[in-house]
Amino acid sequence: MPAATIPGRLDRRHFLRLSAAAGAGLLIGCSPTVETIRFFGDAAPEETFTNAWLHVNRDGEILFFVPGSEMGQGIQTTLTAIVADELDADWPNVRTVFAPYNPAFDHPQYFVQVTGGSSSVSSQWEKLRRLGATARAMMVQAAADRWQAEPAVLRTRDSVVHHPDGRSFAYGELAGDAARLSPPGDPPLKSADQFRLIGRPVARLDTDAKISGGAIYGIDVRLPGMLHATVAQSPVFGGMVKSVDLDAARS
Repeated sequence: MPAATIPGRLDRRHFLRLSAAAGAGLLIGCSPTVETIRFFGDAAPEETFTNAWLHVNRDGEILFFVPGSEMGQGIQTTLTAIVADELDADWPNVRTVFAPYNPAFDHPQYFVQVTGGSSSVSSQWEKLRRLGATARAMMVQAAADRWQAEPAVLRTRDSVVHHPDGRSFAYGELAGDAARLSPPGDPPLKSADQFRLIGRPVARLDTDAKISGGAIYGIDVRLPGMLHATVAQSPVFGGMVKSVDLDAARS
């Protein structure tokens, strides 16, 4: 099972190191307790980065912080596809990192950072759709401001905002401007017939890492002062514990 988390506080420095986002861009987060979306600009204080889930940098690369662990069900791909679909992102330019351990990424039903109960999609569905839709709306508004156009006439596809007259801006070109906008309170969501990734077969994002041996699993994690334990079992079926000497373990 690939490891989902790196213990520690998700501060500004940690986020920038994980995302390789040395430049400014659009950074958006989800509240862990209510279904609202917050926005974080490049100059935001450290504590605001505890809630960052999505980053679009000026090169057009889109980074999504996967809130759970990949346990084989495909949530790394599925949750990312939900965001990317609403964002109208260019799928090959979307990449992921497993979120470090932080309450901001807690499961909304279990209130801990966990994968289980066949609930990853159902519990995150609306939140992640709104996350992607918010980023898309901000890209559209940034383009509209540049063109002095009405946002309603603009269209998006594959990380590009298109004007009816043929002009276009890639998301990377708009990321800096979008980061200075206030996020919409209720961004419009796609209808089911507009989905391009959701409900359709897409290549799993974890396949290459698992085939190449690059995937990091729980058993690979090493922490300072980390201890190891194993279960001692009877060599005989039905055997019972006769005595236990815990001195070695306690030492």
